[in-house]
Amino acid sequence: SGTGILIKNTTKHFVIRNCTLMGSQSPGGSVGIRLQNVSNGEILNVYLTYLYHDIYVLDSFNIVIKKNKFLDNERMYDAIRVDDSRDVYILNNSVSGNFEGIRINRCEGCLIANNLIKPFAEGIRLLSTVNSQIINNTIDGGLWTAISIDYSNNITVRKNINKRSSYGIAVVDSAGCIIENNTSLNNTRGGIALLYSTEIYVKDNVLSGNRDYGMYILWLNHSVIRNNTVIHNRVHGMFLFWSSYLSIENNTVMWNGRSGIDLNHTSFNVIANNTVSQNIVGGINLTISEGERIRKNICEGNGYAGISLASCRDVIVEKTRLKRNYHGVYLLRDNRECVIRNTTLINNTYGLFLEGARYLSIDHNKLENSKYTITLTQNSSFN
Repeated sequence: SGTGILIKNTTKHFVIRNCTLMGSQSPGGSVGIRLQNVSNGEILNVYLTYLYHDIYVLDSFNIVIKKNKFLDNERMYDAIRVDDSRDVYILNNSVSGNFEGIRINRCEGCLIANNLIKPFAEGIRLLSTVNSQIINNTIDGGLWTAISIDYSNNITVRKNINKRSSYGIAVVDSAGCIIENNTSLNNTRGGIALLYSTEIYVKDNVLSGNRDYGMYILWLNHSVIRNNTVIHNRVHGMFLFWSSYLSIENNTVMWNGRSGIDLNHTSFNVIANNTVSQNIVGGINLTISEGERIRKNICEGNGYAGISLASCRDVIVEKTRLKRNYHGVYLLRDNRECVIRNTTLINNTYGLFLEGARYLSIDHNKLENSKYTITLTQNSSFN
């Protein structure tokens, strides 16, 4: 129940190498290696098993943790925990069965790279951490999130493979983070979740086969979502709620179980140059949204509507191609002061269907080969 190796209060270089540390399988707080208030240390090729904290680093600087192997069961806690430290490098480790793989609290300048993690619950978690990187790790399985970024700033998450967790990547209450070139596959909830955050840059990720959402977004502001491939997710490709001032551009969103891009209670976002096609229910759907700009998208072969607006204000749809949808553009439930212009609608069953629209401007559009070109109901007026 104690500590296997303890080093503290030194700046001398040291190496812990080729050791085996085994606990008693009791969850009572045992630690394999504890480093406290030290610098310039290395932990290499160590095998650790059945310990509550396999490696615990506290108040330390310039520490390398490399090529170690961790094997535990779910009763134990984390393989590697780092608190209140700087410049800790966690590289090429193998983690299997720990409740959490790697947990970083209140740290700066850390690098987590090239690790293989098969956790019981969570793979990598950063809390209140800044200026750190998570690169080229593989996280397979786990009840919770593969990579979780909480209350942290300026974190880069790049080239990771996350699969069979709850969410592949989750960013919560954070700012200035880059999420790029990751692959999130077959997670039980979603590929990427972005919650209560600002200035997040999400690009070149592949999100496929997730049980609920490719990307789930709540209260995200002033961020960029670009060049992502979001395909074959069971519910929505991208689901956005209460988010503003986003640039959603050049994404491929296809073959999702409901909508490609679904926005609810959002405002002042730009949705441009996306391919949103062959989604079972709809392409781009907006509900109770304001000031959105939808331009230069391709929406083809979506089940119910290429673009639908419900109870929206001041939305502009322009220079978009809508082809082979049941409805090209479908407006329902009291949309006001919206614009549809310079848009091409071809081979839709209904080209424009206006079930709820007032003070709408429809101009310079091309409508061809639809069974019903423009349909207006009694709930539309002053257009």
